Order: sequence, then C-alpha cells, then structure tokens
Amino acid sequence: NRGEGNGESMIHAADSRYTMGTILFEWSELEEASNCFDKAKEVYVEKHGQSHIGVANSNYYLGCIDGKSSCA
Repeated sequence: NRGEGNGESMIHAADSRYTMGTILFEWSELEEASNCFDKAKEVYVEKHGQSHIGVANSNYYLGCIDGKSSCA
C-alpha cells in the first residue's frame, strides 16, 4: 500500500527531503535546505524518536546553516 498515511512511505519521503537538503546545502541554497531538514526531522522524530541518526544528521546541518557549529 502506497497511501500517504503509510509510515514507510513517510520515511521514504523524509529520506528524500534529507537528501535534497544536503544537495541544496552544497549549492548554498540555505533557506531551502533548512526547510528540507526541518521537514525530514519532523518525520524522523515522529516515527523513530529523538535518538534516531536522521534526527542527529538533520540537526547537524541545521546547526551549520544557523552558524551554531563549525562544518567541514
């Protein structure tokens, strides 16, 4: 079932948003990247909880965008 409420499809959409965020980050499209990371993080937290690696990775990039962490 590929319905929109399907948890697995929500995870795939979050993964896609995260990937798009990394691309936009590399292109210095920081506002759009931030939106992607925020939306991905929302789903990761809802489906996996705060300790999920997707949450940590999204937080890393959001910190880079906000200038709160040094990013290589």
